[in-house]
Amino acid sequence: MYKMGALTVSALFWALLSGVIVAYQYEVFQPFVSTVAMNTLLPFGEFFRSLHYWSAQVFLVSLLWHTWERLGDAASYAHRLTRWAVLSGTVAMGVLALFTGYVLKWDATGRAAGHIAENLLLSIPGLGAPLNRFLVAISEDGLMRVYAAHIGLSLALWWLGTWFHTKRVGFTYKDGLVVLFMCFLLSVFVQAPLEQGSLEPAIIKGPWFFLGIQELLKRLPPFWAGIVFPSVPVLCLSLLPIAHLRRMCLAILAFWCLLYAMATLLICFA
Repeated sequence: MYKMGALTVSALFWALLSGVIVAYQYEVFQPFVSTVAMNTLLPFGEFFRSLHYWSAQVFLVSLLWHTWERLGDAASYAHRLTRWAVLSGTVAMGVLALFTGYVLKWDATGRAAGHIAENLLLSIPGLGAPLNRFLVAISEDGLMRVYAAHIGLSLALWWLGTWFHTKRVGFTYKDGLVVLFMCFLLSVFVQAPLEQGSLEPAIIKGPWFFLGIQELLKRLPPFWAGIVFPSVPVLCLSLLPIAHLRRMCLAILAFWCLLYAMATLLICFA
């Protein structure tokens, strides 16, 4: 029943381990140059960067799958709302961790994603400016805060996925080897994305989990498309254990997923 949870923790383990190797060579004051140098000059640098990328992708996909599996257990958390809220919050944290990692490579799409994130935060009435200074502030301090947020989110996910959740998810060496083998093959045959040159803004597409938001940003104000809309599933997941809200939350989640899938398809075939 909880096999997907074990695979999720395994993928996160390899993402963190490979991330330590990548971080040793990464220079936050020369992000793109150091990333290119990692690919071209460092022995096995391209492999380890790809391993970090693909293990993170496997982590997010398996986390979403595991969350889907656990929807039916939400009723059992009726008297442990805080615990369920923390578990459902890991989905948002996982997406943000991958998004910040996507920005840190600082190629054409990474730069675009970073500036979009900064503008989205600034669109929040009242709290936008202080939140931006705390979390992003790319226009002021480069990638320092994004780098810190990436590391902080990654460590928080590890704590939530092991120490906090360890009684429910077993992490055996077999699970770890299965995920490592899968990510190893992907890393050998499919290089982690990195645009060497500049791209026209019209053809820049963000990470797969951000494509729906990117499409909605063309049609709605930034605050509604980039802040309110992504917050809806997190809020609905957090409220699922409450009996009189459960059916409404499930209906909203289903409708949200349909809208997001449609928006993603629109940008994919644009």
